[in-house]
Amino acid sequence: MSASGRKRTFGRDGRQPGCYCVGPGPSYFVAIAIAQTGFGAVSVTWVVRPLTEERMRGALAGDRKATALAFGRATEA
Repeated sequence: MSASGRKRTFGRDGRQPGCYCVGPGPSYFVAIAIAQTGFGAVSVTWVVRPLTEERMRGALAGDRKATALAFGRATEA
């Protein structure tokens, strides 16, 4: 990365490490957006990492709605 560019990692609210996703199977993932700015342009790259069910539950701890959506006990409104 050049001295004129900046690199930033952000999640859905700017503070979270990423967006948590549920795939088929079920399977669990975290998607992290990495933005680089420089010379008046922004470039975004996504990094997707698999999670175990245990890590997914830990990441969603304290968020009842997200936990219910991820593990099938609710429907999104």
